[in-house]
Parts: sequence; structure tokens; C-alpha cells
Amino acid sequence: MNTSRRKFIKHIGGASLGTVLLPTIVSASALGKDGFVAPSDRLNMVLVGCGEQGRSDLHWFFHHKTPIQFIAACDVDVNNAQKVKKMADDKQENNDCRIYNDYRELLEKEKPDYSFNE
Repeated sequence: MNTSRRKFIKHIGGASLGTVLLPTIVSASALGKDGFVAPSDRLNMVLVGCGEQGRSDLHWFFHHKTPIQFIAACDVDVNNAQKVKKMADDKQENNDCRIYNDYRELLEKEKPDYSFNE
């Protein structure tokens, strides 16, 4: 392979620039630094059945520092699902939890790593 000095310096310069810029582009939370859990170390979970037992189970997960991202709640009673959404959003300090009233729709649209139900 015949590589000129100019091509070699361009390649090395590009690699060096990428090494310098990468830490400024990727946030610390995505890398699991500064007290954050990396997304690859966190389970995406959903709850089907948001009655008292479901809320109790979710409460247990949050209070035992289990690294989860709670992404959706499903219940035929929208009031139960809204209670779980508020609980999850407050704990996670965001508004990412979505509500469904049909578990088939939830499983079609969401990609949970784990789901549990009452």
C-alpha cells in the first residue's frame, strides 16, 4: 500500500480531533459518570395493572435503588395509570412515562427490557 505523507497526516489529524471532541459531544450521563447510571446499565420497565399492588411494586423498585427507567404504565382505569405516571415522573424528575389502556398497544409501541403486572 502506497500512502503519501500528506494522507497519513490527514488521517492522524482527523483521529486526534475525534479523540479531543468526543468527550465534549457525549454527555456525562450517557457515559454513566457524575452519579448517573449509563443507559446500558439501566432496565427499561413498564407496568401492566396499576392498582395498589402495582404501585407498591413500583415503589419497591424505586426505593431499593434498582437502576430502572420506568417508561410506561397500562391500566383499564385511567386514574390508576395516571397515579403511576405521576409517581414515576416525580421520582425520575422527567415526564417520560407514557400511559396506555390496552397492554397490546403498549407492547407494540414500547420496547421494555422487563415488564411486571399484578
